[in-house]
Amino acid sequence: MDDESWLMSAYCIMKRFLGIARREYQLLSLGQYSDLLWSTNDVDSIRPSPLRMMKSHPDNFNATVKDCVPGLNALLMYAVMMPQERGNPLAVSLLGVTASLRDLGVDMDPLTNVMATWFSLTPIEPTLDAHGEKKVT
Repeated sequence: MDDESWLMSAYCIMKRFLGIARREYQLLSLGQYSDLLWSTNDVDSIRPSPLRMMKSHPDNFNATVKDCVPGLNALLMYAVMMPQERGNPLAVSLLGVTASLRDLGVDMDPLTNVMATWFSLTPIEPTLDAHGEKKVT
């Protein structure tokens, strides 16, 4: 392997490793972790373990939810902006998660509450699926 191909290979390997390590670092902030698997100097051998572990305590639930709310808000915004047939089912599911968290006593972000209210005021139209049955989108 000449110097140029070695440099390109090393760059690709480090870029892959750093991307996975960055994601693992984000998961650590949520109390999750896994092993990084790296068996050879092949880019495809670098991957996170499929088994995730959780380090937490039931008392940390509200703190974990608080860390996840920005992601929930982003998903709600995407769902609202999607075409209705794709966005409405996603938004309904996310609003179910929001309602369940509220029922568990989690103080939700004001933006989440505003989006949930706005979405609940948006008309949901029934459409027909491939079998001619009505479905809500």
